Amino acid sequence: MRKCILDSSICIDLFHGGLVEVSLQLPYTFVIPDVVLSEELNETQRIEFTGTGYGVESLSSEGVSEVLALVPKYVRPSRIDLFALVCTKKCEGILLSGDKSLRKAAEEEKVEVHGLLWVLDGLIDRKLLLPMEARAALIKMLEHGARLPKDDCDNRLKQWKTE
Repeated sequence: MRKCILDSSICIDLFHGGLVEVSLQLPYTFVIPDVVLSEELNETQRIEFTGTGYGVESLSSEGVSEVLALVPKYVRPSRIDLFALVCTKKCEGILLSGDKSLRKAAEEEKVEVHGLLWVLDGLIDRKLLLPMEARAALIKMLEHGARLPKDDCDNRLKQWKTE
């Protein structure tokens, strides 16, 4: 099963939307880099993710060196974000990120990248969530400060209201 590596924004949004457990039913192995888990999530979030079956991945010293080599090339994503990028490259997985600069770096590095709306669409397509449940989750995430594309969110909120 293909791995999806999550950055902190995706983790936080899934947490606020109440979608941590249901997302594990998608046909992927979900993994959080250890530094994202320890440095960017609070204790409640860490317990939620590790207790429900998300994997945790560490980089080897070679991987850490690769992160450090990317720092001057990509100044906008944080070093922790770059850990998620390198983890994704190493396993030839999919990066899940809501961070615009990290998504751009992933594209430049030829890494497949998707965001939270892709996850929500997948949950609906596989009938793991009803559209109205996805709508409620998206509203909760936006209320907690999720930074998602406004037009895409508006379109989905409108569409999911009528389905």
